[in-house]
This record gives sequence, structure tokens and C-alpha cells, in this order.
Amino acid sequence: MGGSGGGEPTSSGGSQFGGPGEVLGCGSLEFQAALMSPIPTVASTVAIGTDCEILLEGTPPQLVVYVRRSGEQLGAITERMMILMRCIGAGFAYEAEVITTAPIRLYVRPRNPYLLGLPFTAVLSDVPAGAMLTAGDDFDLRLDSGGKVVAVDIFGSDIGRIRAEPVALADAVRGGTARRATVHDPAVPTVIVTR
Repeated sequence: MGGSGGGEPTSSGGSQFGGPGEVLGCGSLEFQAALMSPIPTVASTVAIGTDCEILLEGTPPQLVVYVRRSGEQLGAITERMMILMRCIGAGFAYEAEVITTAPIRLYVRPRNPYLLGLPFTAVLSDVPAGAMLTAGDDFDLRLDSGGKVVAVDIFGSDIGRIRAEPVALADAVRGGTARRATVHDPAVPTVIVTR
């Protein structure tokens, strides 16, 4: 169950709370955690079994929980924060599954990498006011300074963000397997992400 408990041993004999060395057990770290500071409009849409991503973001750093499919922020977790921060810093990634909805509790586990099926359709958000999108418009994909996926025009200007699949899509852009977004429905707006 949740809670921090004692320090987890590291390869150099320290603990998760400040000892030097790489944290052991990051690849097998699994636990249940309560969702903190849920976003009501998003929390009301999740069901048991909803897959989520856990990302280390912000200043001060926090463990932010996103709904995988939509990329919407669901809330945050604070349980085992120090060890998760250390493990994420060492290159491990974590996902969560909603196991109860009232209140929301999550089952946190190491993230199994998977290839994002392309093409896929996603909502383009944070489109600048006055931007004129037309079906068929093509945009390049890149990562912003925070590692989020952004569609850019031929001049390099941001056209909007793609929040869906926040880890897998960012990995695909980083690896060069997702490069383009084509406007599908300018009214929503949705884009089709391709190579």
C-alpha cells in the first residue's frame, strides 16, 4: 500500500532519502496511491481501468498524472515521491491504472514501452487566437523545452500542442517515427499524426 516507509537501499549503501548511488528496485517498484488535487472536469470522466502516465514536472518538481488517451492532467501523486523522483531521474518511466473512482486511487508500476500506432487522430490544443486552420494543412512536430509535442508551421511558429499519448508520442517525435500532423477537422480541431 501507499506511504513512504523507510529508505530503499541503493547500490552504494545509501537510502532513497539522500544517500548517493543508483536506486535499486526502480524496475520493480509497484504500489497503490491516492490521487491528489484532482482536476474535477477530468476526474469525472475516468473509469476503473483508465491508463495514465506519471511525469515529473514543474518547479518545485511534482509527480503529475495525465490520462494517457487524452493527455489531460488528472492530478498528482505524493506517495513515494522521493524514490519515484530518483528513479525517473535515473531514466525509469512509470504509468498508473485507475483502480477506484470515488476517491480516485491508482496502481503505479513501471511503464512498459510500446510503439504508438500511426496514423492516429488527436486534438490540437492551445491553438493561437486568430489561427486559420484548414483541412489538409500539414505541420511538423517537435518537442518544446518541457518535452511536450508541438505542431509548428513552416516558419517554426507554434500552431498548437498535442496532449494525447504524452509519453509515447513524445518518444515517437524524439525517435523520428512521428513527424507530421495534418489537420483533419479544423472545427474541433483534430489532426492526424503520421511519419
